[in-house]
Amino acid sequence: MRPSAAFMDALANGCAPVVLVEVEHPDGNGYFWEGVRTLEYDGKLWKGAGLVGGITQTRKAAELRIDEVRFTLVALDPEEVSKLSDDVRNRVATIYLAAMNAAQKVEATHLIDEVLLDYQIDKLGADRLSSIEVVGQSGFYTLERSTDASYSQEEQALEFPDDTGLSLIPSLRNKDVSWTLT
Repeated sequence: MRPSAAFMDALANGCAPVVLVEVEHPDGNGYFWEGVRTLEYDGKLWKGAGLVGGITQTRKAAELRIDEVRFTLVALDPEEVSKLSDDVRNRVATIYLAAMNAAQKVEATHLIDEVLLDYQIDKLGADRLSSIEVVGQSGFYTLERSTDASYSQEEQALEFPDDTGLSLIPSLRNKDVSWTLT
């Protein structure tokens, strides 16, 4: 999706691009941005993650695969982390690129990605500070498989009137078959 004209104009007029991340969480949504202070935008308070947060993604390639995205927040209080639920499966994390003016106000945003979350990893470092890593899939994350459809003889006859092959199935169900190696 292409950025809006308002977003492109804001960048052209000197706004700096910054990253905003909204994470759905069972203990309440989290709002983070790459700065170092709290940012008020869209009626929400976005916590500055600065150098203590990060987003990583598998590299792009031509083959079909699922892209894994990891959101990391470090230097957290272990007591606070221990209180958080880790049931983030099927919740969404949204990544935005925002155009921020010199007064540190967001002029416009552009949706970068929506990530379907899978699991959360809580870690305790040697420095007694905790970190949280939330892992999800980006883009193509639904793999389809064939259905377990089956036809009865009656259904088969309705759709394919000349086909009589299903009438032999009951006799084959309990048939003993001997296998020999040659």
